[in-house]
Amino acid sequence: MSSTSAVPYDVPSTPFLLILASFLYLINVADQLANRFLHAGLLGPLLIGIVYGPAAANLLTPSLQSTLISLGYIGLLLLVLEAGLTTSPDTLAPHLPLALAVACTGVVLPIALSLALLHGAYAYPLLTAFAAGAALCSTSLGTTLSLLAPPLRKTQVGAVLLGAALIDDVAGLVIAGIVAPLAADSDMGVSWQAVVRPIGVSLAFAAGAPLIAWGARWAVGERIQFRGEYAQLLIVVASGCGAVAGAQYSGTSALFGAYLAGVALTFAFPPLDPPDTEKTEHTPAPEPTYDLCTPDIAFGMHITPILTRLLAPIFFASIGAALPMRELFASGRVVGRGIGYAVLMVAAKFVVGSWIFAPSHGQGYPAASLPSANSTADVRATMAETLTQPALARSPMDSEPPLSRMTRTRAALLLGTAMVARGEIALIVAQIARPLLVTGGAGEEAYTVVIWAVLVSTVLGAVGVGWVVRGVDV
Repeated sequence: MSSTSAVPYDVPSTPFLLILASFLYLINVADQLANRFLHAGLLGPLLIGIVYGPAAANLLTPSLQSTLISLGYIGLLLLVLEAGLTTSPDTLAPHLPLALAVACTGVVLPIALSLALLHGAYAYPLLTAFAAGAALCSTSLGTTLSLLAPPLRKTQVGAVLLGAALIDDVAGLVIAGIVAPLAADSDMGVSWQAVVRPIGVSLAFAAGAPLIAWGARWAVGERIQFRGEYAQLLIVVASGCGAVAGAQYSGTSALFGAYLAGVALTFAFPPLDPPDTEKTEHTPAPEPTYDLCTPDIAFGMHITPILTRLLAPIFFASIGAALPMRELFASGRVVGRGIGYAVLMVAAKFVVGSWIFAPSHGQGYPAASLPSANSTADVRATMAETLTQPALARSPMDSEPPLSRMTRTRAALLLGTAMVARGEIALIVAQIARPLLVTGGAGEEAYTVVIWAVLVSTVLGAVGVGWVVRGVDV
């Protein structure tokens, strides 16, 4: 009879403790330095992950690296949930058509250009070129969100960017479902469920979330007992966990579920202004009124400090540790082809910013659609953000110029550069498609070329966004 025994409580070795402690400390130091000099703090933890990972010093054991990947993915889910909490539904809905156009362009162009370059010029097999394009058609939500402060997410260009990145995420999930059976057996067809299910479930979630949010707002949104700080925190955590689990198990993206949960909570629990003076003279206000809270304030008070200093840096460091850096410099041919493909993939995403100039959509961009700065709720939100924000913020947007100074050209640059970064989604799809990317004649050259494109696009996208929002002359 087999039994599961408890793991003995042994004192960790001193070298292991020193490695882990230095890793956690240095990812924050590197984040601050990269934010100061490159305007893209995420590149610091990414570099530390590369240094500590198997490709360089090899200080992280496989079990520790797996743990860091899990913790980092929790950080990614929280970043997406935070984005939903700071997104105005009134701003998001009118710009979904433009977001869809941006997303479709960002999916079709990388695949088409990959087929042209990798199959036409590099002579890779057609399926190999398609698998590479499938990996590079995604957009890194984690990178995008880490560079966008809440005020920018509430603008029109921010709403388009977030919508397009989320649609790209769902598209990446659909394409991964197509690539997986092809990677297992290139002669096996792709089942219709692999294509239809993620799309259908995503549409069902997108349609159901507003209904649930409206019902919650009607049932409990105005009740004081649900507006306490810890009650709101519990609602945020429970809703986020439920949406993530439901989305994952039903067949769509967990990130999509997290974002919808945040947007739904923002609508279900709108800011409540304290009673006016005349009313309080006749009817005393309830005692808990001064503790009125909203989901984004509760998130900022209790979760943002952990996310900023621990989980988000771990997420980007785990990406760095997963990059096969040694293979990237295996030969001059690999480096040349990798950089050439990377430049093409950067351009394929960057051009989507031109949608800002479309006559039917360009009117009004990039004017901000922000809540009134005079409302008490906004003052409370600003105070909460100030109290919970660390001395050096993780986002370069925190010192951005006024939104009113953003021209349409600058908005187009922001949209294009923010869509360039590939990050975690591209690595996942590339790993799924690895059997297709390992060709008989060239070995792992195609896979390495794809990793080159992922790395270069993520770095350039992050730095580009930092420069655009800082007003640096590029």
